[in-house]
Amino acid sequence: MRGQSLAKAQAALESAGFTVVDGGATASELPSGTVARSAPAGGTTASPDSTVTVYTSDATLKLLPDVIGLSESVARARLTGYSVVTVAEIMTDPEQVGKVNAMTPRSGSLARAGDTVTLTVGALG
Repeated sequence: MRGQSLAKAQAALESAGFTVVDGGATASELPSGTVARSAPAGGTTASPDSTVTVYTSDATLKLLPDVIGLSESVARARLTGYSVVTVAEIMTDPEQVGKVNAMTPRSGSLARAGDTVTLTVGALG
């Protein structure tokens, strides 16, 4: 069901004998209005006459891009919409100065616009 339209998921569940309740919107990276999750979760054993609550995506979460190894300015540009904080880390390798060496949360994590992303950037020591 995940990623399907609410109408398609509801039709499939009802044809299997379940009662469907619209649980409203939930934070998700999926397109707005598509099914993000259900309770009980998909794959769970449930009797056909039970109720399944379906939650649709509000599309407020995005996957953070990988900015490790990029210059601070390029990394900030790729993280537009997030609150970016920079932490300097003394480096002995001059090739690493001005480049992002770490980020928190990690790339591939889900985050909302406005969430804080901390970049560790190499600096001369």
